[in-house]
Amino acid sequence: MLRAEVEGSIKLRSFIAGSPELRLGLNEDLVVRGNDTNVSYARVQLDDAIFHPCVSLVEWETDRSLIFTPPDGEFTLMQVCCKIAYVTDCERA
Repeated sequence: MLRAEVEGSIKLRSFIAGSPELRLGLNEDLVVRGNDTNVSYARVQLDDAIFHPCVSLVEWETDRSLIFTPPDGEFTLMQVCCKIAYVTDCERA
């Protein structure tokens, strides 16, 4: 059995004056396992997602939108992890 682990993040650098509320829409086919009981329809299934404290997750579950008021400077908006296990042809025989 082969295993793969993919880790990624969305990093932002903000120098916006004031405190604007921003919205970042992600693909609707994105699902975090464990938070959704019916993940069979999803094209992208994440094992874990960690959000910066500035993110309001109100609309995340319904339409995959991240609403946030960015802090000044550079920060990590979201970190994700996806673990995949493959069965090779040799193991199937």
